[in-house]
Amino acid sequence: MGSEKMQMRLMMLLLLLVVGLPYAVSGQGLTLQRVAILARNGARGLSSLRDGKISCDACELSPVGEEMSFRLGEFLLSRYGSLLNLGNHLNTTVVSFRAEETSRTIAMGQGVTLGMFPQALPLVKYTPQRNDEVLAFTKSWPSWILQEVWKSSSHLDNAWLSEKLNEEDIKTISRFLPPDNEGLCKSLPSLCALYVYDSWCVNASEGRTDATLQPLLAALGAVSRRLLWRLYGADPGDSIKKHMGPLAGPFLREVMSSFSSNDNKARLAFYVGSMPVVFAALSGLGVFDAKNTLTVGGTPLPQFGDAIAFEYKTTGTQQYVQVYQITWTSGGPGSRGYTGKPLDVKCMDAEGNTYMSSTAVNGCPMGDMQRYFSYLGAADGQCFVTDSALADASCDGDAAPPVDSLCHMYRSKCPGLQCGSVPDAIADPSRGFSCQDPRMKENASYLSAFTVAVWAPSLLTGATLGLYLSDRIRPWLCLKRRSAEL
Repeated sequence: MGSEKMQMRLMMLLLLLVVGLPYAVSGQGLTLQRVAILARNGARGLSSLRDGKISCDACELSPVGEEMSFRLGEFLLSRYGSLLNLGNHLNTTVVSFRAEETSRTIAMGQGVTLGMFPQALPLVKYTPQRNDEVLAFTKSWPSWILQEVWKSSSHLDNAWLSEKLNEEDIKTISRFLPPDNEGLCKSLPSLCALYVYDSWCVNASEGRTDATLQPLLAALGAVSRRLLWRLYGADPGDSIKKHMGPLAGPFLREVMSSFSSNDNKARLAFYVGSMPVVFAALSGLGVFDAKNTLTVGGTPLPQFGDAIAFEYKTTGTQQYVQVYQITWTSGGPGSRGYTGKPLDVKCMDAEGNTYMSSTAVNGCPMGDMQRYFSYLGAADGQCFVTDSALADASCDGDAAPPVDSLCHMYRSKCPGLQCGSVPDAIADPSRGFSCQDPRMKENASYLSAFTVAVWAPSLLTGATLGLYLSDRIRPWLCLKRRSAEL
């Protein structure tokens, strides 16, 4: 009798595998339904440093970075292939790949695709950076670009930095800067520390380390983490960031909505971006905040090729999200690879109490995770700016702004917002985005004026806006506004 029951159980298990039902987590009664992955691009070349700005526009994946991409694909297939019944061949309805529009992130996505499905055509979707609010907020968010966070707030912790790096340390790390940048460590010590730390990580990925920097590595990492939080972190205690909302908000909300959507057929969605989006996502999950980024021994920064996995599981009517950290283990050719472990993130219950996911058996209930995201700030603050920020960008007047200016970019992307000194004025695309009073033409139809001022920009986004931003504004922003793209 016992053997017959055992045979029946085996037959039922085989049936589940054949029909492709989601994986039931042993002992918990949970069913794994979908997974979303956010990865940082793999190891790359050195970034450039010019005029106090770090840029990685020309960065490409190194051979080690390419290996990371393939290995990550193999790891994801081994972890989720059978559990989500992904099959042996790429089915783009079941598995999707999306990257930030840079060569290194797209190459990372292609490598992961081939690591999972070696015979597949590595198709990776991407959105032009100027329109990508999910993976390229440093290029698409007027609110972030106009706030000038680099000048206004990123160096507020220099006094704290001096406790971690003394004058002798500053002299030491200044020797690792490119020519003509020797004075940067005195004028912008946080940026100096970030550049040197990033360069150390690049060299370490190739097996090259400097004994001089080794004793300073913990302090450099701590200073870099604090600076990145100033630039990209979520801070509900800051009024401006509260109105802007978390920079990773669009990504996190997209993941949550994809989990609960009945129309979504994808079981695994893979995203890849550069350091800003991965750091912003970790900050949005509560991994980095105003307090723990001041601790030297805090959570380390995401390294090249590291990833975050969002696992959506259900039991009955209950929905849970468990987050895992997937990290690259370096070493010799035979000892490199990926490992995963649970990542402790913040949740918020219905009473407004924040708690850590590790205190709950099944991770965060989906509603509690979404509630915490809402607590961080506005759901749609990409166009929020202060009066002072508009004034600094010469965008508080009524005249049409120059086409290569930040003001033109702001008004073209946010045409429905008030602008200039005329009450209730809105940017008119037919007049070069000058501010127009909709009541100035009393004989004109109000509906026509409203259509021109508000709806026309939406209809022209793919044409007019795309051409102007792509050919004129985007290079200007890349050269003049970027502070730290890693």
